[in-house]
Amino acid sequence: MERNVGLLRLYPGIPASLVRAFLQPPMKGVVMETFGSGNGPTKPDLLQELRAAAERGLVIVNCTHCLQGAVTSD
Repeated sequence: MERNVGLLRLYPGIPASLVRAFLQPPMKGVVMETFGSGNGPTKPDLLQELRAAAERGLVIVNCTHCLQGAVTSD
């Protein structure tokens, strides 16, 4: 079982610098807890950090922290 997988709970105003630090090696995967139906902050710098991590091969899984409903990702 891979040990370098973490849980990243997004919240309004989360700094891109915090996300960048979290996504650095040796991290190999992240379960990202987003809001409601899977949406999260849309700041360009934060999205760029997620995109760069995915391009490096980091596995990113999106889930909601809501008790009911589904997650949709575009």
